[in-house]
Amino acid sequence: KSDTSITQSATGSAGGALGGLVIIDQNAFVVNAGAAEANTGGNIASGNSSTNNARTRQDINTGGDPDPIGVASNNGEASNWSDGTAGITTGDASALGNDSKTTIHQNADVSIEGSGGGSLVTQGTNVINAGIAVANSGDNTATGNESFNRARVRQDVPSTGADFIGVAGNFGLAQNTSD
Repeated sequence: KSDTSITQSATGSAGGALGGLVIIDQNAFVVNAGAAEANTGGNIASGNSSTNNARTRQDINTGGDPDPIGVASNNGEASNWSDGTAGITTGDASALGNDSKTTIHQNADVSIEGSGGGSLVTQGTNVINAGIAVANSGDNTATGNESFNRARVRQDVPSTGADFIGVAGNFGLAQNTSD
């Protein structure tokens, strides 16, 4: 924030038989420049970014034993559960590039005595108030659940070398829950 105040005052007099010449030149040049940036954005939140693998592998094998197998059973379960939440809360972002107050006072007082003469008075003022401001509360990314889940069940009931298998059963459940 700027507050500029300029006061210019000039007094001139000339006199004599020919009068005389008075020259007054007053110039004021003011530059108020500002730049501001406010940022509450550009945030990244991730609630869950996981890789989950659940695997079940079951084998029932006679291992070359020639005896019969009465009951062979595989009960397998592979399960994944993945959960996540993400949130971003940003506040206000405000930026002010230039807040200026400029006051300029110029005064010239000339007196010439005599039959001739003259005065030349110039008063110039240049004021530049410039500003640039950028405020950002956006460009936010929130991902609640970005997970890769894999659940696998593999079951085998081979009868390697057995004469017979009375009952063989495979019960498998592969499950993914991702919220």
